Amino acid sequence: MSVICISSSKNKVGKTTILSGIAQNKFKKRFKNFCGFIREGKKIITNEKFYNIYDPEQKKSRY
Repeated sequence: MSVICISSSKNKVGKTTILSGIAQNKFKKRFKNFCGFIREGKKIITNEKFYNIYDPEQKKSRY
């Protein structure tokens, strides 16, 4: 199971890391990471788009 993990940091470096299911486990432990399934292998979410779809209060994305 592949997931994409994007740090909630607004830094320009180290935003995107491809991980295994371990990312979901970290997310459940309240690490500030967004984790979601990669549905389109060629699609990359930029930091700006990430902040438009991420709701830190709900810890969910719109996708």
